Amino acid sequence: MASFPILTYLLLATIVLTFCNFYFWFSANKKKAFNWLIFSLNIYLFLHAIFVFTVRHFFIQFIYFNTVAPFVLVYGPLLYIAIELIRRNTIKKKTIYAHLALPSLIWFACLVLIFFYGEGNGFYLYYNIVLALLTPISLIGYAGYGISAILASNSNLKRYKLMVMPAILLLIFMSLISIIVPIYGDKLLSNAAATDLISMMIYSLMFATSILIFKYKTSIVFNEDNLQDLTVGTEEFVPTVAKYERSSLTLQQLQAYKHSLHEFTLKNQPYLDSTLSLNSLAKLLRMPSHHLTQVLSTCLSKSFYTYINGLRIQHAIQLMTDGTDMSMSELAISSGFSSKVSFYRQFNAIKGCTPAAYKKSILK
Repeated sequence: MASFPILTYLLLATIVLTFCNFYFWFSANKKKAFNWLIFSLNIYLFLHAIFVFTVRHFFIQFIYFNTVAPFVLVYGPLLYIAIELIRRNTIKKKTIYAHLALPSLIWFACLVLIFFYGEGNGFYLYYNIVLALLTPISLIGYAGYGISAILASNSNLKRYKLMVMPAILLLIFMSLISIIVPIYGDKLLSNAAATDLISMMIYSLMFATSILIFKYKTSIVFNEDNLQDLTVGTEEFVPTVAKYERSSLTLQQLQAYKHSLHEFTLKNQPYLDSTLSLNSLAKLLRMPSHHLTQVLSTCLSKSFYTYINGLRIQHAIQLMTDGTDMSMSELAISSGFSSKVSFYRQFNAIKGCTPAAYKKSILK
């Protein structure tokens, strides 16, 4: 049994919270790849906490299991996949396999060590050296990629920085721990308080990650804006201009709002998010939703979904023009549509032909 009660509390809290997160999975949009990623991360975090708790409290004689288990090597690739999904709404399976190949190989070596070699032999020594070298390289590398992606001027990641930045900071903090522990390993092992402090940092990071997942899931389930996703690709009723005659907005205010809308959509490409709704876009623009509706109707003579789907079609055409090798389904998801069917319907309505026919005309 661990001698430091707070370690047990942190692990139990992580287990309970990740278990609770499974509930929100049943209310999430399972067509979204990003939701699948969050679900997979939650499972991985749950197994990580269960593993550590079990070893610390029931297999204390095999405590070295905690140090050789390469759980941390998977968190970097998961961050990379999350960033790519946010930026492009899609990612190729071979890219996922490529980034998870090395962690999978190290996991295989870990199982070989546990089941066939054990602690204190040559294989154990070499394995720990490789793990000690790969861990900070992986964490720092993926954290650096995350920072560069957010700083990119054309990145729509800026809208998600409050979710991505904590994950990047977690990787940086874990990389510092992975550097300190091998250097001062002997001194740490001889000092129980220092060992417990390092463990507390790691388990706190695990708990913090489970909180991020919980926050993300609850924001989806309880955010009424998410309900609008069910109507993507349909026309919403456009009120007549007469409805706004009582509005306090002046012509100058309407033009200012229109300019803000144009600048924001051009820079941040919010339409690439398939769950975007009128209310969520208004919140991003920091304007009342009824004012946004008035700007769209009065200044652009469009409904919200007509405006957004038009931008999505423009984005898809740009991808085609750039010579992308995406399939039509990948092109639909990358352009912000929730499905290939919706993409085809809107494209045909706006351009008068299917996306495939349009792409052929570009190639010719």
